[in-house]
Amino acid sequence: MTRRAALAGLAAVSLACAGGGGVPGEALHDPYTEVLALGAYPPDAPWPQVTDEHTREGTLAEWSPVAREVRHPKDVLSEFVLFGRQETEPADAAQAEVIRIAKTCSSTHSDGPSAGSEDGNDVAYAAVTCAGGSLVLLKVIRGHEALYLVRREFAHAPASQERRAADAWLADQVYLCPVTGGIGRCAKR
Repeated sequence: MTRRAALAGLAAVSLACAGGGGVPGEALHDPYTEVLALGAYPPDAPWPQVTDEHTREGTLAEWSPVAREVRHPKDVLSEFVLFGRQETEPADAAQAEVIRIAKTCSSTHSDGPSAGSEDGNDVAYAAVTCAGGSLVLLKVIRGHEALYLVRREFAHAPASQERRAADAWLADQVYLCPVTGGIGRCAKR
């Protein structure tokens, strides 16, 4: 390889890096026309974020009331953004997640998935109760660019008031909005 060819190759590589989408998230194909809105959880004393991972397949963010040193907290709120899955029905994704959770529990009972529509997006809700009373609540939203899954895991059997509050939070505080504009709760964001 000549010196001229090597310099041309190096210049092409540096230009490709410089023009790789402007925003680092775009280089990983993060959605850029829609955003998943999550209200503070719990609203009165928000948990600290303990996980923030990004790959080409998606992202994972987790919040937990426990210290960051705990590797796998039991009480956790998780947000998954799954790129390239926007054709997947939310009820199908919720059912797959219910099955995956059921494999980790000794015995389970599930409610749902129940499908619906919110703010023009298809959604599905499900709940999985494991032996010992632990509970996982799910909400799946299908966007134009990705599939969004939010899980609230309880390490213990929640009191009925705690369960109602978590269900209400998923319904009212987890929604998909366009990056610019929007109506209803997206306009208030």
